[in-house]
Amino acid sequence: MRLLALAASVFLGAGTAVAQVAPLEPPPTPRPFGRGSSFGGGFLGLATGAGRTDFTVGANFGYFVVNGLGLGLSTELTASNVYPTTFEIAPFVRLVPFRWYPISPILIARAGRLFIGQGYEDLWFVEGGGGFAYFTSPRVAFTLEVIYSRYLSSTPLYDDDDVLVTGGVGVAF
Repeated sequence: MRLLALAASVFLGAGTAVAQVAPLEPPPTPRPFGRGSSFGGGFLGLATGAGRTDFTVGANFGYFVVNGLGLGLSTELTASNVYPTTFEIAPFVRLVPFRWYPISPILIARAGRLFIGQGYEDLWFVEGGGGFAYFTSPRVAFTLEVIYSRYLSSTPLYDDDDVLVTGGVGVAF
């Protein structure tokens, strides 16, 4: 009888399920342009012609506060053999309407200050434009942008308007 009771308890015990707790998985890594992801970039430029040589260096850094909407800061330093050295600093908003790997459209709005040396008045400016990012890997992209600039005061050095075509290499992290 005891043997029968032991066999019954083993048989009934084998049929009960023991709840197992699944280990917590870490949250997924943010994708480029995804909430919580950061981006940064830098550029070097050299222009020469008609007795003028300009050298430009700059960098930017930003953070996506929500999917597709990034806030950041950009800086740029330009030295010339004809014009005074300028330094630009501008916060910006970067909007990525949709992500389509490996190409994504980008809209950009910036406003900032252009500091001009050698006794010229500094300028405020606003800029807007767009372009695209072409990802060569999940973290590295080439960008091409067309930017319209509007200077909010006049100076003999700069027209009121300017259109720039820029490009560079950016890193998403």
